Amino acid sequence: MSRLRQPTLSDFVLLIALMFVAFALAQALVEHLTLAGEVIRYPYPLEYGEGPILDQAVRLARGESIYPANLSSAPYRVTNDPPLFHLLQAPFVASSGPAYWYGRAISLAAALAAAACLVVIAQSLTGDWMASLVGGFLLLAFPHVAFWSLFNRADTLALALSLAALSVIVRWSGRRFGVALAAVLFILAIYTRLDFALAGPATAVAWLMFQKRRTQALALLAGVGGGALAIFLALNLVTSGGFFMHTVVAGSSGFSLFPVVGQFVNLFVHAAFVIIGGILFLVLERTTEPTRSWHFALIYVVCSALAGLKAGLPGADVNGVYELVAAVCLLTASAMAWMGGNPWFRIGALAVVALQLTDLRDWTRDNYTPIVATKMQLQREVTQLAGMMQQAGGDVLADEFNGLLPLNGRRIYIQPAEFAQLQQAGLWNDAQLVESISRRAFPIIALYEPIGQPAQIVRRWTPRVRQAIYANYEQTDRLAETLIYTPKRGADGSRSSATK
Repeated sequence: MSRLRQPTLSDFVLLIALMFVAFALAQALVEHLTLAGEVIRYPYPLEYGEGPILDQAVRLARGESIYPANLSSAPYRVTNDPPLFHLLQAPFVASSGPAYWYGRAISLAAALAAAACLVVIAQSLTGDWMASLVGGFLLLAFPHVAFWSLFNRADTLALALSLAALSVIVRWSGRRFGVALAAVLFILAIYTRLDFALAGPATAVAWLMFQKRRTQALALLAGVGGGALAIFLALNLVTSGGFFMHTVVAGSSGFSLFPVVGQFVNLFVHAAFVIIGGILFLVLERTTEPTRSWHFALIYVVCSALAGLKAGLPGADVNGVYELVAAVCLLTASAMAWMGGNPWFRIGALAVVALQLTDLRDWTRDNYTPIVATKMQLQREVTQLAGMMQQAGGDVLADEFNGLLPLNGRRIYIQPAEFAQLQQAGLWNDAQLVESISRRAFPIIALYEPIGQPAQIVRRWTPRVRQAIYANYEQTDRLAETLIYTPKRGADGSRSSATK
């Protein structure tokens, strides 16, 4: 009968290191869930893009097209995303009315699902549960996910679906249903956000080829490519070319490389410990016994870095490097599992992750949480602004708080940031809007200008539109960091608005 091994010093130190990391991960998760709960209960838009998405979900629930082929006439609205995220919200719109809670709840659930899928992928590749759990839930500590998954935006759902497809590939690609299920999940991810068409499918196909599973790789490529193309052609046919115009032409105008560089540099600076550790794994692993995770991690990092170019598209934020963040987390799990044979190396890896979690937590608290908290603190003034818009006797022009309009059963007249980009690209002419403003056809124009950020108005409204506003409207109030403009008074002292 074998005797139980006596605990060693390394066992005690490993346990302590693991407890530190588990506590830091739990703290990040609790902070994320606490803030998410407050955000879900908050009734008003917290970010510019939330309003158009709710407006699109409302129109879908009414049976209207959200991809009109003609962008030249009012209302001026663009739907940059495919319809899946909106379709999931349409039943809630029909049963509960317009609200932001269900879109945000879907996004939060997707963030948790994405972390769980990363755990499954890492465990399937490495067989190391400790490393897999650390790497998977590290995703929720990155401010990219902790911040962006709070909003009624489609990116987190797309990430979860793409990671779910990858988890199927690494776990069940040898089974008959595996490739088919993965193809369906990839297509769903693509028709949540088109820019998820690269990293996930390319990683899966390339990894299957490296695994000498050429039949499955070709079947997956054909399934995803053929299925996605068929749906694209069908949607484009039904919308008379509107789907292509909205999601491809309008969605890709105004690309700039500077935001891409900024996001990559920011990610490296604030996640340097785990990124450098991952690079060392990719280099040094080749000098030891090969691991099953090396090819997968390398391919996913490269493909995700290429997909990160979407950070240069108009309106992109931290969501532009979503997949790259997921790849860094998978790389961290793979590196930790690779060092698992030596307890002191494992202790060192856990210490690095603990330090990284501290930096990520501070980054989130200092740069991202205040953005949401400050917006929610303005609830009283936002309520006043919502009432003002509701009582207005005509269409309202707004930017940051255009999401107040669909909440009250009104249409968004223009998405100014999108159409400013279309104007720069020569795809839209603002003459008709300028003429309406010059007639003072709008009872209220609400321009978001937080203190110290006057460039918001400049970026979102074309020069001629701004000139027309300032020439024909006067500022009469300021609510929720928003300048309220109403038509200038005529010679008789009355508001000279065409709506009166």
